[in-house]
Amino acid sequence: MCVQSKNSFVFAVLILSCSCTAKPLAFTRVVIDENVGGRTAVGDIDGDGNNDIAVHTWSTDRGKENDGKIGWYRYPTWDRFSIVDEGHIFGDGIVIVDLDADGDNDVVTAKGNDGEASVFWYANPGGPATSGWEEHKIATVELGSEVKDVEVHDMDHDGKLDVVVRTKHKFAVYYQTSSTSWLEKKVDNAEREGMHIGDIDGDADYDVLMNGFWLENPDRPRTDPWTRHDIDAMWYEDVTGGWQDHSIMGDIKDINGDGRNDVVLSHSEKTGFSIMWYANSNPKAGKNGWKRHKVGVIDYCHTLRAEDMDLDGDIDIVAATLIRTSTPEICVFLNQGKGQSWKKIIVAATSAYKAKTGDIDNDGDMDIVTARSWDKAPIQLWRNTLKKKK
Repeated sequence: MCVQSKNSFVFAVLILSCSCTAKPLAFTRVVIDENVGGRTAVGDIDGDGNNDIAVHTWSTDRGKENDGKIGWYRYPTWDRFSIVDEGHIFGDGIVIVDLDADGDNDVVTAKGNDGEASVFWYANPGGPATSGWEEHKIATVELGSEVKDVEVHDMDHDGKLDVVVRTKHKFAVYYQTSSTSWLEKKVDNAEREGMHIGDIDGDADYDVLMNGFWLENPDRPRTDPWTRHDIDAMWYEDVTGGWQDHSIMGDIKDINGDGRNDVVLSHSEKTGFSIMWYANSNPKAGKNGWKRHKVGVIDYCHTLRAEDMDLDGDIDIVAATLIRTSTPEICVFLNQGKGQSWKKIIVAATSAYKAKTGDIDNDGDMDIVTARSWDKAPIQLWRNTLKKKK
């Protein structure tokens, strides 16, 4: 185990309020680690009831070297503990979840390089310091690609959590038969990036949102095919010939409060695209079953989270740019009523990478956790101070 203690650097940032909040929406910036970048996840690792932060940091030369790391930071001191000291760490996606149902949270994440997309999980050994994580390989999903997205849900309603993966060319579900045994269901998939899990058609199972289309979870998920339903062709027909094509971030939430889950999409690798949300009226009817609404243009919008950030009972949108732009920003679009208008609030003039939301300090509001970039420090927490503990 490697422990790294330090004092966090704290900066206060006041965000302008809007008329829909009882109190001003404000965030406090906390630097978790000045020297580490990568993908982040939020969850309680040490079992103390407080959410911690896990970080997946790439190896040198995009996974080719054996110097990548996975670690976690304990709330509230943010001391660092190691999960993986060295490895071919690459790809996108890290999840904190109790995969083996033993009462503590494990870590599921990606390894490999540009030519190997593999997914692993690390068993939490328990205890306050949790040293000695045991590595388990789930599968090599694809050669000639990297892991682009990883999520964990019970996809077949058998009481065991399953692992869902998107690579550049494959969609795969690994159904858990035991914590060391997996049934693979893998199919060819349209390119390229972006996946979110949720109940899109209201039948109480988990469907899969991708770039402008969604995959319907069948009645017998392990054996039946997943049917594709289109939402909007602009996300899968935007072809310029570059690797940036077909790249999105997405979320599934009820934006307009009508009891049906809607869909939110952004372009993660191009400029000039507005965040869009799609009102769900008949999700299997193709484009005729969805009504498109613009939220606001965010270039390289590689962060997209739909949450009630101002605690007014409706769903807002957290968005942020990649480091590629000269005017980076992390922002919140406040829902002004059933998704018909939005108020943009700037959280910070800095970049983010697949920022995560979660209640870090157990005070009932959603905070924001992110690195500056996929390979650049620091790891930062933007603590929402709207509602404080009594």
